[in-house]
Amino acid sequence: MKKLRQFLLLFFFLCIVVLLVVLIYHIRIERLPFHLAFYSACKDLLYVIPVNGAISVLWSLVFKSPIDIQFPVRDSTLNFKIVMFVFIMLFSTFMFQEWFIPKLYDFVKLTEVLKEKNLKGVRIRDDSGADFKMSEFNRLVYMPVRRNIAFSTGNSYVYFEKMYDGNGAYYVEGFRFIAYTKGEEIDYIISSSYAKIVGYLLYAVNPIYYQYSNGQFSTAKKISGIKKIVLMYNPSGIYSLADEATGSIVSLIDVALNSDYVLNSRVSFYRVGNVVFNRIAYYLIIIFMMILSSAFGMAFRNRRLLQGDYIQTAAFYLLSLFMVVLYYDTLIAFLNFLYGFFI
Repeated sequence: MKKLRQFLLLFFFLCIVVLLVVLIYHIRIERLPFHLAFYSACKDLLYVIPVNGAISVLWSLVFKSPIDIQFPVRDSTLNFKIVMFVFIMLFSTFMFQEWFIPKLYDFVKLTEVLKEKNLKGVRIRDDSGADFKMSEFNRLVYMPVRRNIAFSTGNSYVYFEKMYDGNGAYYVEGFRFIAYTKGEEIDYIISSSYAKIVGYLLYAVNPIYYQYSNGQFSTAKKISGIKKIVLMYNPSGIYSLADEATGSIVSLIDVALNSDYVLNSRVSFYRVGNVVFNRIAYYLIIIFMMILSSAFGMAFRNRRLLQGDYIQTAAFYLLSLFMVVLYYDTLIAFLNFLYGFFI
């Protein structure tokens, strides 16, 4: 396992170096606060992870270290360790991009909101069910928010002007529920300024019920108290895949777990589709680059000592880095061509 450890140590060392350099750049040059600088540095790190992985394998294979001299490894064993390294690197990258970055985004957005309002964050413990107090809505400023969410549930459409993540429950400002008849005419509308979502149940506070007849407005009635409405989709998926969440922070984990919402809500997920394509292409690029680097490294395995000629060593480092970056850029250009050709 010493060779695998060598791969991993070099890979994570390169990632840490890149992260620190970019973090210093964002703090010293762009003058960003630390939380924004760290978030930007983490996003920038994703661009160089394929390069870091490829050169980690390449350099570790070509250069002969004292460990390689003392503990020689057979080709079959080395191939297995390369596969293990690729799997570990892909898993680490996947969790970093699909779990850590979205969580960090919510933290950064919440920090900015609290900074603007000069507030301190508090951990909110939510009540469950319909027995909640209106005072809970006074704490919305402490919560991450998504805006302008609209989706369908069967013959009905739901709109949230704002949706807040409240650590186990979700809060809504500007709720609308529009039900249609089979003839696609408006049947009724439920409107409420505030609502709370617990599980798959939405509790609208003091809603107004608008009745329609033959597609024409008939009557309006205000309902005192709570109106319970069943949602067809997981509220965490609705929140995570909102328009504001698409782009760099949408998670493939959320897309997979909420596939029913993506496929059946009649919402245009064109941008989410773009992100899914780009993410899958990103992981395929990593795999392909690792195959090329591993093949080249195995062909020239243990050809040079680390204590060899420093000029030749430096030249190999620079040339190999240039070549890895070049075919990384070539792969990206090729995938962009395919995307533009088919889409």
